[in-house]
Amino acid sequence: MRRRDILRASGRIRKRRMIIRIILLFLIFIIVIIGITSFFYIPKLKIQKISIKSYSEKVDKDELSKYISNYLDKKYLGIFPLGNFFLFPKNKAKRDILKDFSYIKEIILNKDFPGTINLEIKERKPEAILCYENDCSFLDEDSFIFQKAPFFSGSAIVKFRDEKSGSNMLFLGDKLLDSNQFKNLIKFKDLLKLEKIEVNEVILKNENIYNIVTSDNWRIIINNENEAEDTFLNLKTIISSKIKDKMKKLEYIDLRFGNKVFYKLK
Repeated sequence: MRRRDILRASGRIRKRRMIIRIILLFLIFIIVIIGITSFFYIPKLKIQKISIKSYSEKVDKDELSKYISNYLDKKYLGIFPLGNFFLFPKNKAKRDILKDFSYIKEIILNKDFPGTINLEIKERKPEAILCYENDCSFLDEDSFIFQKAPFFSGSAIVKFRDEKSGSNMLFLGDKLLDSNQFKNLIKFKDLLKLEKIEVNEVILKNENIYNIVTSDNWRIIINNENEAEDTFLNLKTIISSKIKDKMKKLEYIDLRFGNKVFYKLK
């Protein structure tokens, strides 16, 4: 046999062996993938129970349980079931729930082997409402807009109204104000109650000015630099020293300038 023929035959053999090796590796890969996939479909490893603990009756446990069940039916890469105990993406599920259920403030989510999810829910509590005409939403302690609200009249719960020029309408998931600013306003509102001054409405104006409308239809004007306690003391001082029994004639008290307090009677 010629040397050239021997080399050709040897090349064909090597090529055939390489093809066989590739086919074997591919078959091993497929078997491994099938084995891994089958493991994640073992019935005992499927999440079967969803336990929800809440401190409020307002949390719709059935709706939340249905949401999580639908979440468990999804597949990673179209193959691997998220309903498997080991594949369930706990952190992503928490983020998705907080995004889609804006009234939920905090979630503690744990998995109990082999097939249980435990959720502990902390709901946002209404501190005030934000209204655009008769379209209102609840605000929590951080001024986070979390749920539609009925329109309230009177001082049952303080209303916020945004009259800043150029401001856009806010929706669920937005924040009305910086948390510290909002908490300062709520603290000031609570201090006013000590003087039996009820607040009906807080109107946001340009340049961080707030018009606080009382139930007796006079206004307190402050801005975001006014600290609640100092501002309240200035209010008490001007009422006791200057206004006294003229409260019914009062149109506004301007407390924006520290100890320099201005007021106007009707």
